Amino acid sequence: SGTYGLFRYYIALIYKVLATKQMKHPNFNSKHMINYCKTINASLNNSSRRKELFLKSIDLLKGAIQEEKRKYPVNVSVKRVIRTSSFKDVVFEQLKKNSR
Repeated sequence: SGTYGLFRYYIALIYKVLATKQMKHPNFNSKHMINYCKTINASLNNSSRRKELFLKSIDLLKGAIQEEKRKYPVNVSVKRVIRTSSFKDVVFEQLKKNSR
């Protein structure tokens, strides 16, 4: 739905990490990239796995937004929160916590 359009970059980033269980991707011209892409494609082609990973991605993103919002004394819009320089770090911390 259009509700998550603003977050599409982060949802794709989180989905990719959850599907491959790797924080870093291989070099684009390496042999490992083929298996990396096959893993992502397999998760996208499996409807139950795809739904599970997208829902998990959204939950993780919501947690990161709430964590980042706690840093501010006033009610800050979500748009402003995701544009802060530290938001990506919070997302990666959430990913590290959930990948254990």
